Amino acid sequence: MLLLFVYNKLMKTKLIICLLSVSISYPTFCQWNKVNSLDSFEPIEESGIIRFSDSTGYSLESYNSKPKLFVSHDEGQSWKIKRFFNEVIGGANQIHDFIIKQNGNLLICNPDHVLEMDSAFLFIDTVFKIAPKRTDTPDDYFKSPELIGFGKDSILMLSHNLFISYDDGKTWKRKSDFFAHLHQHFHFVDDKNGFFIGRSIDFNNLKVFTTKDGGTTWDSVGEPLQGKTASIIKFISQKVGFLGGRDNCLYKTTDGGETWQQWFCLNDGKPEGSIRSITFLTDMIGWITIANRNEPYKTVDGGKTFFNQILPSPKPISVSSVELISPNLMFLTGSQLYRSTNEGGSPLLSVKQTTENYSTATRTLYPNPANSQLHINTETDTPLQLVIFDVVGKKHISINNYNSNAAITIAQLSQGVYFVHLSSGNTALQTLKFIKR
Repeated sequence: MLLLFVYNKLMKTKLIICLLSVSISYPTFCQWNKVNSLDSFEPIEESGIIRFSDSTGYSLESYNSKPKLFVSHDEGQSWKIKRFFNEVIGGANQIHDFIIKQNGNLLICNPDHVLEMDSAFLFIDTVFKIAPKRTDTPDDYFKSPELIGFGKDSILMLSHNLFISYDDGKTWKRKSDFFAHLHQHFHFVDDKNGFFIGRSIDFNNLKVFTTKDGGTTWDSVGEPLQGKTASIIKFISQKVGFLGGRDNCLYKTTDGGETWQQWFCLNDGKPEGSIRSITFLTDMIGWITIANRNEPYKTVDGGKTFFNQILPSPKPISVSSVELISPNLMFLTGSQLYRSTNEGGSPLLSVKQTTENYSTATRTLYPNPANSQLHINTETDTPLQLVIFDVVGKKHISINNYNSNAAITIAQLSQGVYFVHLSSGNTALQTLKFIKR
């Protein structure tokens, strides 16, 4: 009974802090919750790759000299260490990726081997040894193996060459001999359409390569990425994709990589860093992480603007990526592991950063609090884009051409705190807060 009382008090305290954070712009428990290990009751450190099959999940700490494998049976609320890797073929710190097979076993890959691990967390065998089959032997910089599962039995392994298995990893065959000299960050939209960043055969041009037949053939697309030192690529459809640069900037394509335009840049006065990960839940909601930044950035307008999400103290040393398991379950990896079941919480509680200069106009909304209607004086005759969100980032009202002081019907909204985000084209203007009675 005492423990239950303490737990209830803690939950109420977190709720109060969450509500207070709306007014002081310092989100805590509203967004990402730190995940502890059952073994030590301490935050899971150096979390890397997250994979789930139903409610069972695996987290591989792959960046330490002695990697560890954690397992969870409650959708990632708690984790237990199941395996220390003191020695792995190819080097203990050379585990690059893993996937969960249909039979529940794990396939783990390093630059030279694919290994299978059973449910007892014991290695069964080296199921496949990578044979380069090329005149020059690529060094580790060229060997970034990734495992991607297609359907029931098909698995693609992407390394310095591409291999496919049609029998859940039992046997493998080379699918294509074509690769650029440098290839990295493969991303498949489906089992046919995929992309990667690579250099042309003459090694002079950084380009985007694409396949439309599951990797059998590859072709470069678009012009060389001059001025864009790309660090990662992610497509949300066959035509729409994002390219992360090493200059704090995000680039977007709407024609399958033929052309790119600068879409967002972070100007926060800190040194430039590479965009480490790009994750999109919908075409509007997504996240990026940036090197040398210890918090994720969330967008709710398709990447036009991003908001930094402050994590609970003490802050992590670094963040790696947002791993999307389902619309209601996602993890933030890095020097610590975080979990969210509400789309990472509200993105509108922190200061936004863009490449554009903000207008000095003073925009006001009235009345505040409001009951049935809301008005905004935009200080301009030009119609603006307007979106109203709640404190967890859910979009409720969207108006593409809002005229200053026009009435906005809000009678359908529940009582609470809301945010009005104003923009003009690709330029974020201002975010205003109001209370609905």
